[in-house]
Amino acid sequence: MSENKKNLPVSPEEPVRLLINGEIFTTFMCTPEHLTELALGFLLSQGLITNPGEIITITACKNNRCVEINTANHLSPHGGLKSVLATGCGSGSPLREEFWKKPPLQQKISFDPKELPEIARELFDRAKQQKKTGGMHSCGLAKNSGLILSREDVGRHNAMDKVIGAACYRRLNPESLLALTTGRISSDMVLKAYNFGIPIIASRSIPTSLALKMAQDKNMTLIGRMTRPQPNLYC
Repeated sequence: MSENKKNLPVSPEEPVRLLINGEIFTTFMCTPEHLTELALGFLLSQGLITNPGEIITITACKNNRCVEINTANHLSPHGGLKSVLATGCGSGSPLREEFWKKPPLQQKISFDPKELPEIARELFDRAKQQKKTGGMHSCGLAKNSGLILSREDVGRHNAMDKVIGAACYRRLNPESLLALTTGRISSDMVLKAYNFGIPIIASRSIPTSLALKMAQDKNMTLIGRMTRPQPNLYC
């Protein structure tokens, strides 16, 4: 086995199993921290649950290698959910017919896009592991007053799930939130935001064509190049 003899920076990534009602549901390839937020946010962002009240207990193992959840109802993977969720891609398919049949979101937040660069800088300032390794993604949630919370992970989808889980724990109203991400806005990222009810996503990158189509259909706002003085307002 090769060794990191020069102690060069590496991004923390480990397999973390999600057990639901005693059975292995999936395995996250993730940065092993804020794991109950990750698991809760994942279930909400995938549309596997719509109400956190469906969860009876949720606990992270002491060694941070698993999260155990007990639910009131049986849950089963759907939409092509993979047994192992890699850090470089999302899960499930946004092309399911039911997505296009769902109603658009209601937006209860408005702000000047020119304020985004300052909020983005605060997101970057909080990214301690990114500063240490140079290989992490961040997601944050903001209101008109500025950044509320942020989370880091080696995978941008995991980071989104973590902030969704954190928002749920804090009982934040998703309709009044703006999500920020350091990664591109893919169709899976739009799907996650939609399932939880977040109407606006901003990124330092750009959206994909399918993400834009989905956002337009669901009355969502996508903003790219959020660090620029005049960010790109796509829809």
